[in-house]
Amino acid sequence: MRAIPAFAVLASVALAAALPPFVVLSKARSGTTWFLELLRQHPQVRVEGEILFGASTSAEATARLEAFGREKRRGAAHVAVGFKLLDGQGGEALRDGAGNGTVAAWLERRRAKLLVLEREGLARLVSMRKHEAAVRDFDALLAAGALHSKNEKYKCFSADCVDRARARAVTLDASRVVRDLDREYDAWTQLLAWVRRYTFADVQYHAYRDLSRDPKCEMTRVFSFLGVPRFRVAANESTLKMGAATPRLDVANAADVEAALAGTRWDGELDRRFA
Repeated sequence: MRAIPAFAVLASVALAAALPPFVVLSKARSGTTWFLELLRQHPQVRVEGEILFGASTSAEATARLEAFGREKRRGAAHVAVGFKLLDGQGGEALRDGAGNGTVAAWLERRRAKLLVLEREGLARLVSMRKHEAAVRDFDALLAAGALHSKNEKYKCFSADCVDRARARAVTLDASRVVRDLDREYDAWTQLLAWVRRYTFADVQYHAYRDLSRDPKCEMTRVFSFLGVPRFRVAANESTLKMGAATPRLDVANAADVEAALAGTRWDGELDRRFA
């Protein structure tokens, strides 16, 4: 019987040990920055940010994805490597299925795994409005001491920053809050339809509320799904969450919003803990 060359054996072992790429798929203001920080604590996980941000054509998206693929192959045996994807990036319009299909096709070819992080309802809407206000009013907030650095427009790394962020309540347009929530819910439904439309290696769903309640338990599920050893994250060492425990604490006109939500599917959202 002809002997198998040693290099062929080593190549087959390396291939077997290689883990498929993964993608963290979500919508903006859904806790993905925090989620990525938790992922990065694992010594056998490498996760990039939004590598397709600003890429709107198939050619540009393909170039970035291929560059990511080449980087993944460098010393990535036994290491799970991924990136973050939001709606519209790389020309992949997840909401209405009108995207160019480049990203989905690449993910299918690579048999990528998807980690879908869901955050819907009033808490996410409040987070969006707070973020918009921080970006819009950055100079005034910085001058008033409500922000201490430019990074605080986006995320917090200290308890003091969290306290300042939570003190900046937002006023919602009560006349359209239900319409806004319904629109975002429909957009999320379309995103899930995009996931079902393609053949990925595997998909695992996570809710922001579950991640907030017990991050260590949720990350155990994540690491098992990615095929890396168990690892106990230190949740208090990651990017801190800027939102309050319930949306009511962040809404200045909570009484008006509560009246608008009464009798709708969003009734009770003001007091939904860890939404």
